[in-house]
Amino acid sequence: MIEKCGKNLQMLECQANTNHDTPLHLAVKKLDSDIEQHQEDQTEAELHAIVQGLDRMTLRKTLPAVDGTGTPKLPQGSSEQQDGNIRPNDNHLDESPALTNVKLLVQACPEALGIKNGQNRTPYQEREHFLQELPSFKKAVADYAAKHESDKKAAEQRAQRILFVEDPIASYIRSYCIRNSKTREKTMTRLYRSGQERHIEFDLAGMPRSVVPSSYLEQLANHLRFESILKYVALPNMTIEPVQKQKRRERNPAPRSGVNAPRPKGRTDLIKVFDWLWQNGVREILKVMVVDNKDPPHADSAIVEALEGFKVEEWDWKRVDLCSDVISNASLFVREASLYASGNNAVMMGWASAEGLGNRVKFPKLEKVNIFVREGLEDSETWERYNRALKQGIEHHASKQRDGGCSEKAIDVQIIPDMNEVSFSSEFLNSDGYIDHDPAWITSVRDFATFLKQGANLQETEGKKVTPLRIAIIDDGIDATVSNIQHRIGGGATFCPYPHSSDLMNPYFAPSGDHGTLMAQLICRMCPDARLYIARLEELQTLKGTGRRFTATSAAKAVKWATDCGVDIISMSWTIQTAAPNSPEMEELRAAISNASQQNIIMFCSASDQGSHNTEASYPGNWNLCLRVGGATFTGEKLMWVEDSVEFWFPGHSAPLRSSDAKSTVYESGSSVATAMASGLAGVLIYCARLLGGSHQQSFRGQECITRAFRAMSSGNERKFPRTEEILSKKFKEKIKARNPRGTKKPDIASLEWNEENKKALEDLFIYIKRHCYLEHCEASKLQSAPAKVVSLQINMAEDLRNLHVAINNILANKPQAPLGPLRTRLIAPESFDSPSPAPSPTPPSPVAYGPNDTLLDVYIKESDSVEPLNQIPIKSLYEITRLKSLRSRQLSPVSLHDETSPRMQQPLRDLVSEGRLDLEDAERLTQIFLNQTDHFLYGIASRFKDLESIRRCSSLLFTAICTVSALHEPQGEALFDICSSELRRLISEFVFAAQVSIEDFQGLCIASFWLSDISWSVSSLAIRRAMEFQLARSFDLIVGDDTASGRSGSRLPLSNPDDALCCLRMWYLFFICDRHLSILYGRPSTFGDEVSVVKWQRYLDAISETSTDVRLASQIELLLILDEVIALFGIRSAVRIPVSFQSRLEGFNHQLDRWIITWGSRYDRRLSG
Repeated sequence: MIEKCGKNLQMLECQANTNHDTPLHLAVKKLDSDIEQHQEDQTEAELHAIVQGLDRMTLRKTLPAVDGTGTPKLPQGSSEQQDGNIRPNDNHLDESPALTNVKLLVQACPEALGIKNGQNRTPYQEREHFLQELPSFKKAVADYAAKHESDKKAAEQRAQRILFVEDPIASYIRSYCIRNSKTREKTMTRLYRSGQERHIEFDLAGMPRSVVPSSYLEQLANHLRFESILKYVALPNMTIEPVQKQKRRERNPAPRSGVNAPRPKGRTDLIKVFDWLWQNGVREILKVMVVDNKDPPHADSAIVEALEGFKVEEWDWKRVDLCSDVISNASLFVREASLYASGNNAVMMGWASAEGLGNRVKFPKLEKVNIFVREGLEDSETWERYNRALKQGIEHHASKQRDGGCSEKAIDVQIIPDMNEVSFSSEFLNSDGYIDHDPAWITSVRDFATFLKQGANLQETEGKKVTPLRIAIIDDGIDATVSNIQHRIGGGATFCPYPHSSDLMNPYFAPSGDHGTLMAQLICRMCPDARLYIARLEELQTLKGTGRRFTATSAAKAVKWATDCGVDIISMSWTIQTAAPNSPEMEELRAAISNASQQNIIMFCSASDQGSHNTEASYPGNWNLCLRVGGATFTGEKLMWVEDSVEFWFPGHSAPLRSSDAKSTVYESGSSVATAMASGLAGVLIYCARLLGGSHQQSFRGQECITRAFRAMSSGNERKFPRTEEILSKKFKEKIKARNPRGTKKPDIASLEWNEENKKALEDLFIYIKRHCYLEHCEASKLQSAPAKVVSLQINMAEDLRNLHVAINNILANKPQAPLGPLRTRLIAPESFDSPSPAPSPTPPSPVAYGPNDTLLDVYIKESDSVEPLNQIPIKSLYEITRLKSLRSRQLSPVSLHDETSPRMQQPLRDLVSEGRLDLEDAERLTQIFLNQTDHFLYGIASRFKDLESIRRCSSLLFTAICTVSALHEPQGEALFDICSSELRRLISEFVFAAQVSIEDFQGLCIASFWLSDISWSVSSLAIRRAMEFQLARSFDLIVGDDTASGRSGSRLPLSNPDDALCCLRMWYLFFICDRHLSILYGRPSTFGDEVSVVKWQRYLDAISETSTDVRLASQIELLLILDEVIALFGIRSAVRIPVSFQSRLEGFNHQLDRWIITWGSRYDRRLSG
């Protein structure tokens, strides 16, 4: 049944009407039911056996690779569990029908792994939930916890975890997801709920230093939770600092058999790392990548000791001339091995011998070998002969079975010349810095925070624990080796893949730079008891190579993750500058930030530090969903490049910061530093409220409240720079003196005793701040009640500004100076004009046509344009209201390519090249790339053109669309893409109301609709509406010879020859194809109805001498019409269960599709061969 359903994936994704379970959800629950009813005793015994061996989990027994007969000793059965080796699918349930059914369902429809049921659980999460509800499961957990009364809760969690890891169903799904999910994001969503993710890789390749203390791993364990199977482990050349160089303390490594053996002379550092991974529950590592080219490298015995017991499948230990026995002794599960040869033929012959890599006893699973060979001392001919002998030797021995027969599967051997030293993809950067003394602004906050922490510690001894702050730092990660922040890490996640791989992920705790680390240090110095939640963003290098640029997609994921973690504050010390704020990626980021704002999370982001020279808006600040922070001096003077529009100024000039090695001082400047300062101060205020408790507990929650608090702490007209030394130091000391008249005249806040009087002084200060917050709120309310005439005032100001702007540019036109930039007085949203007027009066017309750079004046100038007169007919009223002047007296310009003397071809060019914004050389290159490479993939839209000049003469819109698409596909074309994309949007805006357009303009819109996904829906809708307005479909009548239709009065399609009509009809069909694709993709109704030209497409082919392009178009039309029938029957809701009675209809659609493939495949082949 499953195999039959596998032919129709929708049936395997259908969800029940009651609890929305898929067949896979039902399969995992059916297995639970079978266990409970029929195998209760046996299951309970197995569960108890597993938990009883839980305390021996740290043991890793040294197993010989083969026994005396040459047979591999594969760990299995109960002996594995006694030694702590937990291997998935090693119990009797492996062969159960239920597990078989789960495997069949997963393999037939992997997408079902990500579908959530009515309880918002995926199949994997459903499996965990039902296991925890089994009585036998609960009993095994309770029995184990009863033996560990000292820490019963932790014991329960350990037992639940190991039982779930051992479960064969969960183990299979877990392994399948990690191995086969196309993206890491899919793996995480299939396996874990948001905020409960486990790490599926361990990557220290970006370590900022090569020597780390032993305590580093223990600190990582405080915030890393590993899955039992890791996708990969990547380790650089690193040294674990011996214990004797640190503070003397006891360390209990995992007991290992053979630990009393003499230690080798080579390095052994990584034994500690893999021991630590084992202790933290890791049992399988799909790929091991280790750089081991120091002198001396790791000893053979150390490598075997480090990895034995793990199930390693891909071996990439980068040590030159490694003995093949090291690999087989460490793991018998290796499928792919990468080795590195110095060119020494003795070593290579050892690999090629009967005891080497081709030995099927030692390497029973090996499928592929990659050998990187250096030149060595030999000449090229000898080098090549050695390599051939190496390859042939391995393949020869691998082809033999133990009984002398031939192996079914040979080993693929690849010999790769290695002209460089063994290297790794990550760079290692070191930072420095130490602080001698802090400015007064920082000192006042730090001392105040120290006092708060003393109070919290005292209250904790009385059983009144203060809820720790949760602060998310979304940046480039942090260095978890830094002592003053490593114990503050509450959790972390990475959204930064390697640039060359979608599988490898840069960890959040080993960054390549130090920016995030410095921001974290600054926040920790200011804010007491903060738990840091670290998100590492994907970084791309800027075009100039001098800076970093975070991606909006990774930022959106990070904000969502931080929100799910329940943080109080999100600190974002960066900006994204873009000319396309409405792209899908930016909209995703905006939605994530908006959701965080609705959860009352306080968010700080940096202002742009490029000042007036920046022509692009910076986000997320420009969305007004975060508090935008700009840099200032420590005395409150705004840095000159910071815009006045930011919400607050915080110290961001020469801020002294400690480096990770705490040996020197670095001074950082910029709004990113100011953002961390703002996050730290906000944390201090929230923590103070929690410490005081009672009615103060919820104070300063949310951005509005913290904004008032910052304003209350500020002085001067701007009210943007909080004076911490005035409030947290001077004012607090006044409150202390008032409560303690006989106390010291100059109290030291950092060493102040926490007692009742000082606590009341703190409450007095808190009330003082809150009172000023209320006054700030009242002041803001007065400003919000401005008269309705403010709109008129804004319009007048905009008009005056516009006049000045034009006048100055006229003066500069004859001067060597550059003209002024665009007006920064942007358009106010249309809804701002909808406020009711106190008295009935004529309302100004709503702005209907505005671009991204329009000012208020532009809108009203457009609305005041003259309107041509209409007859006194009922439609006039509607016309006057909507101003649809663009729909009258329009004509489609004839295709101009065939007439070089047409007025359009003779007009002077006005485009990116003529205006000097795009070099002619770049334009030529981008155009040829599109014509020669890109255009073929989508029906040859511009195939009639052969050169740049003809395209530019015909349509600036077509030319700009071609350049935009080509720049999008160029690896280094970001700057060109921004220029072309901005111009394309401007031209599309002009096209909306253009009185005359050409077919080439429509071709440009068609190219944009197909290739530019961020604007495809909007552009295609616009193009189709205007195509209908210009009656592009009438070209069908001209092609098929319907003279009656084509000769109707009022036709706006003055096409006189068949070539022009055929060009228009092809364009019409392309818009139909694009529209149908988008409507199916987004589940929206199509713009096209039952259009005759579409339904009767066969007449189109019958009337012309068809080309391969016509065949492709017609085949797509027929396919989409078939899909229309499918959607008409089943709708767009894929989760709806399909009735059995619809089976015949499903088979009918399958027959139609089969017939479609056969018909059009052969027809297209004939057309190509003809």
